[in-house]
Amino acid sequence: MAMRTRIMFLLVAAMCLLGAVAGLSACGDGEGDTEAPSLVPGAAGLLARQDLNDLTEAEQALVESALREALGRAETVRVSSAIDQLDFVFDPDGRVAMMRTFGTTGRQPPEFETPEISGSQTIRVYVGPPARLCDREEDPELLVVQEYKYAFGEWQVSAKAIRPDEVPFGLLLSRIDLDVAEDAGFSQDGGRRLRGLTLPYPQPEDPEATVTVWVDVEDLLIHRLDVTMPQASGASYPYAFDYDVPIDVEIPPEPVPPDCVPAE
Repeated sequence: MAMRTRIMFLLVAAMCLLGAVAGLSACGDGEGDTEAPSLVPGAAGLLARQDLNDLTEAEQALVESALREALGRAETVRVSSAIDQLDFVFDPDGRVAMMRTFGTTGRQPPEFETPEISGSQTIRVYVGPPARLCDREEDPELLVVQEYKYAFGEWQVSAKAIRPDEVPFGLLLSRIDLDVAEDAGFSQDGGRRLRGLTLPYPQPEDPEATVTVWVDVEDLLIHRLDVTMPQASGASYPYAFDYDVPIDVEIPPEPVPPDCVPAE
């Protein structure tokens, strides 16, 4: 009888221990390991509404935050058009952290009659805000872009302060304003249901140009951009997004970017 009681006691103790371990695993270690609930499911239902004009200010803010969250979770994307290919890296807040482009560049040293051509790579790293300026400590309204250029077998680096709205594609990817966007309706693309948001996108050759951002109504990832230029015979330039391409942007250790940038 004593033996049986002892066995039952050990079984109960073991079950209590397992329950305690499971509880700790579910709750985390109390140091912030629990991931915040995603905003995407709730915002997806709002973006799928027939009339986006019915959204309240709070609902608009939710959708805008969820769009950034989706990019932050994706981390990288390759954006391609007929003439361009750009790689973007996003920070956890869904803002553009780095952008990489490829191309060619030329030079004509005095000792050569014909110019030399080299493949080139440009990596732009966006830091801040605030921007650290050389004539004062920092400016909370500006950020710093560090530009690394590779050509002819060597890297060069420069840095300058810019406004957040000067980040290429930043307003279209990380700073969509539903107060400004016009509803472009729905579209189907590769089995995805997309919602179009049309925004002003003035270009030097056409100040009336617009861009339509097509967002998947389920995962809230941008899958296409269509740039339309009415003054250029209505020409349209599509950009396709590929989140499945493995992208690894490596910043060279040398040369080192400057510690501060001049105020302009």
